[in-house]
Amino acid sequence: MRLRAWLLACATLLILLVPIAVAGTAMATNEHPSGAFVAGVRAAAPTESLAAEPRASAGTVRQAYDLLLDNFVSPPEPAALVTLAATEVGRRAADRKPGEWSAPSIASDATREDAWLAFELWLDRVALLMGPIMERSALDEIAMRALAGAMAEHHTRYLDPRQNAEYEAWRRGEVRYEGIGARLRRPSTVVLEVFDGSPAARAGIRTGDRIISVDGESVVGVSSDIATSKIRGPSGTPVELAVERRGEATPLHFNVERGEIQLPFVRWSVLTRENGVKVGYLQIRGFPEPSVDERVGQALAEIGRQKIDGMVLDLRGNSGGRIDVGMRVASRLMKDTVVFNQVDRSGRPRPVRTQAGAYWERGVPMVALVDAGTASMGEILSSALQESGVARVVGMTTSGSVAGARMFPLGNGGALQITVLSITSGKGAVLNDVGVTPDSSVDLSDDDLLSGLDAQLEASIRLLGIGSRRAGLLEPLPLAPYREAA
Repeated sequence: MRLRAWLLACATLLILLVPIAVAGTAMATNEHPSGAFVAGVRAAAPTESLAAEPRASAGTVRQAYDLLLDNFVSPPEPAALVTLAATEVGRRAADRKPGEWSAPSIASDATREDAWLAFELWLDRVALLMGPIMERSALDEIAMRALAGAMAEHHTRYLDPRQNAEYEAWRRGEVRYEGIGARLRRPSTVVLEVFDGSPAARAGIRTGDRIISVDGESVVGVSSDIATSKIRGPSGTPVELAVERRGEATPLHFNVERGEIQLPFVRWSVLTRENGVKVGYLQIRGFPEPSVDERVGQALAEIGRQKIDGMVLDLRGNSGGRIDVGMRVASRLMKDTVVFNQVDRSGRPRPVRTQAGAYWERGVPMVALVDAGTASMGEILSSALQESGVARVVGMTTSGSVAGARMFPLGNGGALQITVLSITSGKGAVLNDVGVTPDSSVDLSDDDLLSGLDAQLEASIRLLGIGSRRAGLLEPLPLAPYREAA
């Protein structure tokens, strides 16, 4: 008993010594930038931080348990938490070694300590029985994922040491991407975007091309996720793609050498229409670090000098990022506005308003473009623009993944991302699991892409009420070229 008390004291000490991220600076993303929706692009993790990955330990599992109980926005019952986690661990164990792996029987009113001890003893038995086929560190990783998953909230998850290193590099803007530099339209294999200067662009792949084979293997009828996994690869390695293109009788074949991809979070242009109308266009992919706000400021200054007639803010695929960065951007677009309300564990709501000083005096109508890939801070911004009347929203209902989260480092080099705030819109509308409904619902079909039409961008320009012509796709661009922030 004395030994167990000493171990528990060590676990508690570990929690006290771990540095915690500053409250309110992090907003969980719906999908990491290296996610499967980017065809042929993978994050190249910083190798210096991954040379020796610490192994999970029972103490780290206890740390995760305590962090969830102490920080999750709706305090869970200890018994319910460990029972749900044990059920998932048992399911995963049965995948490797068939048999009954029933969760421990724990009284619903069990204390925090009693619930943990029951779970720990059960996990020890599972580890003993699984020993020949699974290391304890692997089982502990499963247990930590199960504890986070038991919260059933989009923004609460376990990151292993590699994922945590990639996240930190992404947050600092230090992630390198390797691949061909194209994005596929989910769930098809139609190319939605080709990144400027990428291997795909140099090879001649275009927006609207439908990828039908990768290295001679057909991907017809498969999901974009599967196709993406086949296209991805290290810089310098080749991949052969066959594509169908509108107007071409037979498939086109491309040999593409994968390379390092520069993926700007902000880019902009002024679209000059045939009737002389000028439309400002600003795309924001996410809010990972402060330079995003600086680039948005640069973009708005350049766009503003060109006497535009309207403005399109493209938030499609914007997966979120940091709350503080998103609020700086929001403060450039709205004045004296409640952007969202946050509710902590105490249940007390707190309105969060725009900051003074950086407002863009535009004087022109604005439209915000969103889709199912718009998430988290991207949804908060589009909702605030809509509710305040600053912009009308065009596109498809957003992902409904909205909450405030903080990153908590763990003793094994991983981290727990924990939902610490519930968030509603400025007027109190629930966004999580609901999303933002556009003022004008416009889908972007594969046929649109294949015919070279961005129907959502076209609809947004029409909604500005300043005249309309065929908008054209972002790539190839029959309009003014984009400027990318250096």
